[in-house]
Amino acid sequence: MKKIVATAAIVLAMGGGAQAFPDKPVQLVVPFSPGGGTDVLARLVGQRLSEELGQQVVIDNRGGAGGSIGAAYAAAAKPDGYTLLIFNALPHTSAPNLYENLTYDPVTDFQPIGTFGVSPYVLVVNPEFPAQDYAAFIDLIHAAPGQYDYASAGVGSATHLAMEFFKQAADLDIQHIPYNGSGPALNDVVAGNVPVALDSVLAVTELARSGLLTPLAISSEQRSATFPEVPTFAELGQPDLGLVGNWGLVAPKGTPAEIIEILNKALAATIADPQISAQLNEQGITPSVSSPEDFEALLHAESAKWRSVISAIDIQL
Repeated sequence: MKKIVATAAIVLAMGGGAQAFPDKPVQLVVPFSPGGGTDVLARLVGQRLSEELGQQVVIDNRGGAGGSIGAAYAAAAKPDGYTLLIFNALPHTSAPNLYENLTYDPVTDFQPIGTFGVSPYVLVVNPEFPAQDYAAFIDLIHAAPGQYDYASAGVGSATHLAMEFFKQAADLDIQHIPYNGSGPALNDVVAGNVPVALDSVLAVTELARSGLLTPLAISSEQRSATFPEVPTFAELGQPDLGLVGNWGLVAPKGTPAEIIEILNKALAATIADPQISAQLNEQGITPSVSSPEDFEALLHAESAKWRSVISAIDIQL
């Protein structure tokens, strides 16, 4: 029998009566369309989270505008713990610097619950590209400024911002070719139409394992279990390229602290499940659960980082 988190039986005073949280299904908003990486993670985590909470976790896909449509919906929801949002902190915290008239603040309009995993980014090239290791890649791009292109999931996407961050750190002049999602972008790198991309482990794993892409470097602090043979940027002399996707859950601002505690403990128990941890690792996600307070500090830091990156480049959506 699956263990139900004990704190889920905590009785909270609500509306003059007493009832346990949760006593009805919980909605998990995915700010992207079905079938994408965020949706896959939401369904993986959500199913086990349902068992911990003793209530169904219902996936609600609300894609569009780089995730800001779903985030706006979640921010405006009743702060009672029954509407949650899942996201990668990189695109989530960069939204205010990309979209005009955003109706929410990605940090202050949410109550952090906790992270559940970290996903690094991988620099990949077409297997026929003349540079098949990191040193050769850097030398080639430096020798021919502006003559090579890289593919991204779209203007203002996480992969666009990640590559621009890398370009600044490594002093590279390489041109941006935006696509409508990571799938089309990486397919064109595989086809050789664009030679380079910097995308998440989640997106590149199967293509790299099949020999359709060559991974040159990974942005995590330590080598990834997914690509143990691929060196980190730090190993390759780029220690300032701290670039990972921090995945987590939040609730609308004003959600009671008691409910946030229940949700955090349920999330921690979910990720501690060996089967869930193994499945996350297979997806290139290193399991990692934080406290709500640490997640809030991380969101503030990410917001400042991407504000700086975006202000240095001319992004027009």
